[in-house]
Amino acid sequence: MEQPKIEFRQVRDFGEIINDTFVFIKQNYKPLLKSVFIISSLFILASIIFSSINLYYMQKTVSLYEGQYNSAVLSRSIQGNILVGLFSFATFYVISLSTYAYINIYVEKKRETPTLEEVWSYSKYYALRFLWANFLAVIFLIAGLVMCVLPFFYLWPILSIALSAIVLENGDISYSFSRGFKLIKENWWMSFGTLIILTIVYYACAMAIILPVTIAGSGATLFLPDFNLPFYVLVIKSVLTSLAQFLILIPIIGVSLLFFSLVEKKESEGLLERINSVGLENKQIKSKDEEY
Repeated sequence: MEQPKIEFRQVRDFGEIINDTFVFIKQNYKPLLKSVFIISSLFILASIIFSSINLYYMQKTVSLYEGQYNSAVLSRSIQGNILVGLFSFATFYVISLSTYAYINIYVEKKRETPTLEEVWSYSKYYALRFLWANFLAVIFLIAGLVMCVLPFFYLWPILSIALSAIVLENGDISYSFSRGFKLIKENWWMSFGTLIILTIVYYACAMAIILPVTIAGSGATLFLPDFNLPFYVLVIKSVLTSLAQFLILIPIIGVSLLFFSLVEKKESEGLLERINSVGLENKQIKSKDEEY
């Protein structure tokens, strides 16, 4: 028997959010991955290229002298790592944006599968607003880390919900951030616990992809005359690292389910929508009977 499609607009507990995250992926992985991959493909390709070049350069030029890095090489390495970090952030950003766009369309179309054109259109519409919201969220989280770490953990669930509201409710930045504080109120611990589990699952899956090639590469260097891996191995490592970034859609889907669950708990929009749809169906049936 085929499992019913996931309904986002309903109240869920901690376990149901985690479970339904993977059910949604199972039901939508082909169109979801297709849309996300095509939209983010240029950023993924750039990330792979720059990451491979940076690893190769570091291998060939970093020299150790009495345990200290050569200052010129260290400076270039830092520049290369910053560039790779920027492309990695851009990749995460586009994957997150397109995943939220997919879910928004899925909800609006009453659980029908979104098309690539629709996801691309929504992603373009929310791109700038979502980007600025991400920058603000990063600033707040960094400030939270500086302020004895605890504010970081307090703000993390709130900002996660706020970022989802940008796309899922077409909110502006001010509305979405205040929305995050409002929805998290009296639900912080459940939200925090959900994010912790989703993050652990994400990193566990990512490490399962990246760790084997990292360990194999580190072991192989012991048997190489110059302790340098061939360039193609570095490319494979960069490809796997970039593909692992796709796994960020696991916590993104989980946050979306959490967002709609909190909205339902506070406002019951989905329940009212279902009641109205039942009333509309009854009217249509009655009208048909009268015509008959």
